[in-house]
Amino acid sequence: MNLLIPTMLLAWNTDGDVMATCDWLVTYEPETGAPVGVVDFARHEREGGALLDIWRVAREADGATADAVGSGTWPEFLGGAAHDFQVELEPGWSRSLRDRTPYRVRNLVHRGSGYKRKRVDIDAAIAARIATAADRTIDLRDILGGPTKPIELDARGEQRERVVSARSTLPLIPMVRLNGTR
Repeated sequence: MNLLIPTMLLAWNTDGDVMATCDWLVTYEPETGAPVGVVDFARHEREGGALLDIWRVAREADGATADAVGSGTWPEFLGGAAHDFQVELEPGWSRSLRDRTPYRVRNLVHRGSGYKRKRVDIDAAIAARIATAADRTIDLRDILGGPTKPIELDARGEQRERVVSARSTLPLIPMVRLNGTR
C-alpha cells in the first residue's frame, strides 16, 4: 500500500527550540496564478533536500533577530504546542550547523517536563493501523491530528485522548465553485 501522509514542518534555533511551524504550502503557477499542488515536505526531506530551501525563518525578540538554523518534518500536527518543544535529531546530525545538510528529527522533547514525543513510536502506530486496515480507508487523525485539527497536548506535552467523530449526519450545503460546478 503506497500512502502519502502529510507532515508538519518545524524550524528551530541554535538551542533546538522550535521557533516556527508550517502545516502546508501551496505552490502556484507563476504566469497564471493557478494552484499547482501542496508541497510534499517529507519527500523533499527523504530525497536529501534541505527544508530551509522551502522557507526562511527569523524571529525578532528584544530588538534582536534570530534565524532558524534547521528545519525538518514531524509526522504529528501539534499546532502552537510545537513551540513548547526542542528537537532531538538522529545521531550524527547537528542542529547548530548552518550547512545544506537535511535534518531528521528523531524526537521532540518538552522543554518544561522533559517528556519525549518519539518518532519511532508514531511510525509504529501508523504501521499498526495500516496493517489492520486491509483495503478500507485508513483514518490516522487520532494518531497524527491534521492541519486544521492538531493533536491536543496536556501541560507535560503528552497527548490527551482524542475522540474522532463519525461523519456528520447533519444536512450539508454542497460546495460550489464560482463557475457553478462542483
